[in-house]
Amino acid sequence: MEKVTVLTSDRLYNSFLDPKYIPAGQNKYYLRNTQVCAPKNGWRHLTSSEIETLVKNDNTAMSWDNILVTDEFDPTSTLPLALYHR
Repeated sequence: MEKVTVLTSDRLYNSFLDPKYIPAGQNKYYLRNTQVCAPKNGWRHLTSSEIETLVKNDNTAMSWDNILVTDEFDPTSTLPLALYHR
């Protein structure tokens, strides 16, 4: 039988990348930030109506205040997700 380890959401979020693999002066998002261009109009916080739609569709987040999206974000197009943030 294989070993299963259950982690708290905070530990899962904060330990997905071992610090020894993060170059000096960088953070755990450095690879993502080099692979994804910043949106033309930047990132924005969710509106209250977007949060309401997400919650009604069984989405959860550690903190909705820390979730950033683009202007093209459509909360009706998501499947149930557990969203984590930095």
